[in-house]
Amino acid sequence: MQSLLDNITNNTFLLAALMLLSACSAHQPILTEVETKAKAPRYVYENDGIFGTPPNIIEAKQIFTLSDQQIEDFLDFINAPEQSGIDLHQRVYNYLENSTDQFSYRGKTHIASKALNLDEGNCLSLAILTTALAKLAKIEIRYQLIDSSPVFAKGDDVVERGVHVRSKLFREESAEDHKAGAFHFFGSGLIVDYFPSDTKRFLGNLTKQQFIARYYRNLAIEFLQSKDYSKSYWYTLKSFEFAPTAPDGINLMAVIYKRVGKDQFAEEIYKYGIAISGNKLSLLKNYRYLLEEQNRHAEARKIRNAITSYNDPSPFSWLNLADAALSAGDAKEAYWYYKKAVELAPYLQYGYLGLAKVFFSQGEYDKTEEMLLSAKERNYAHANDGLYAAKLSALAEIQNR
Repeated sequence: MQSLLDNITNNTFLLAALMLLSACSAHQPILTEVETKAKAPRYVYENDGIFGTPPNIIEAKQIFTLSDQQIEDFLDFINAPEQSGIDLHQRVYNYLENSTDQFSYRGKTHIASKALNLDEGNCLSLAILTTALAKLAKIEIRYQLIDSSPVFAKGDDVVERGVHVRSKLFREESAEDHKAGAFHFFGSGLIVDYFPSDTKRFLGNLTKQQFIARYYRNLAIEFLQSKDYSKSYWYTLKSFEFAPTAPDGINLMAVIYKRVGKDQFAEEIYKYGIAISGNKLSLLKNYRYLLEEQNRHAEARKIRNAITSYNDPSPFSWLNLADAALSAGDAKEAYWYYKKAVELAPYLQYGYLGLAKVFFSQGEYDKTEEMLLSAKERNYAHANDGLYAAKLSALAEIQNR
């Protein structure tokens, strides 16, 4: 029956975000605190043998490289007579559309040349490939962080969130644009994504530095999932060169230390992240998990109160917490967070849909129907009207049994 309310959209891309924790054993790391040039505190992790020597990690500039043959093929395409008169950003888009029409989604993160050669990769791989082509064409590219409809996949103690990266190619300004008296809207562009969908939630723009950091974190997560904690550590550390205070990176490092049995240092890392991060919600929640696992319930309640009183005006932050709580089986907490999202943005469908999932899990089918109808009313693009109708019909069958 739970599948009735799962996957309101099929266009979901999983980019791992660690939310739950477990432990193993190892030696003691050395942890010191220093000041960055911006005078924001950060941690420096000094390996004392736990994680071994650093592996040969690819440098950032190599992420976006293509082979000589790939470069030649691309330049031949965009310079072909049939492409003349077409804006450069459209030519790049056309090349992607033509050369990656069989591009298949896989969970692996690849550099540009490998993604093009294998014709596969995750959302970040596609954005990396697009970046390499945009660089060759000398056009501007930017990155956006997107949260798909709340969908989670759980494996071991890692919960993957429906968050992914997409890129946007911008139109190159021409001489005509600068003629006296000419009026033109600048900044027009083309979105490069797997399956465009109205159900996706725009979370914000990513800088080039944040984008590169995400590449290293993706690989760190892949190593974590395969229990290669040494490489996971070193790749996370590499990500800090580009985004030293990113909450996702801090969360990830805390998880790594916890996996090797160093809860004390995981706790220090959480405290540090909470102190310096602009987005504290996921750090607070994970720190609370750590405290509860150690039966430090009084301290955990204080963190719970801090989460409750936290002033985050974004409904998507609360939706992410709610989705994680529901995936972890905590319907009571999920209910509270979904309610918070609805209060902040009563015009969005997602909070109501989440509440429907909570009520369905508790067998409260009348309330489930009420929330589904509320979500359907706010499905302004009507992209999922058919899915809502199917779910309401299936729910009616359950209620009439």
